[in-house]
Order: sequence, then C-alpha cells, then structure tokens
Amino acid sequence: MVLEFNEDLNNKVDEIEIKALFNKVKDIYNYDLSIDYYEFLKECNGFDFNGYTIYGTYNFIDYNEAYEPIFYKENIIIGEYDIGFFIINLRDNCCWEVDKPSGNKIQKFASLKEMIKYIINHSIK
Repeated sequence: MVLEFNEDLNNKVDEIEIKALFNKVKDIYNYDLSIDYYEFLKECNGFDFNGYTIYGTYNFIDYNEAYEPIFYKENIIIGEYDIGFFIINLRDNCCWEVDKPSGNKIQKFASLKEMIKYIINHSIK
C-alpha cells in the first residue's frame, strides 16, 4: 500500500491490550468481538487513511460511547468515513455499512473480515 501525506499505519497491538479491549466490549455490550477483528489488531492497531477509519484499541470504546445515542447499544461501530459507519449488529452479528445521518443500511457484508477488506480497499482508490 502506498501511503500519502506522511500518513502511517498504526503499530501492531500486543495480546494484553487486545484482551483488555475484548473484555471491555464483553462487559459493556455483552458481546464477543470476532477473531477477524483480533487478527486485524495483531497486524494494525486501527487504520486511518484517506478518510476511512477502522477503530483501534485506543479509540474503540470512546467512539462507540460517543455514538451510542444514535445506535442505542444495538450495534458496535467498527469504523467510519465521512458519510457512513461500519457496524456490527449485536443481535444477529451482521456487518453493515450505514448512512451517518439517517442510520439507513447501505450494504451488508458476509463477515467482519470482508468489511475490513472493503474499508481498506476503498481507502486506497
């Protein structure tokens, strides 16, 4: 991947930090984050490039708490871009791209891994 404007990939995360985030998510949302997100964090602690963001251990809880009034703890937000969020529905485990202003669903992903790939691919176009 070619980085522009002195942007940089965030460092990998150690096991302790990942487990701490997963435990917080379990405590707050009663939800177990998937192995796909774990594997992503092992390679990159969040992603922020060309307007696309995937949350890392350092901002995951903060952003989810900030956007809680929009989603009422029915979803976890994994990332975002200027006009949309990337979410996981806590009830059915489905991954979606949704419109920020309305919360309307734009597209469904087969898995969190597919959603992460989509975010990264769209950031480099």
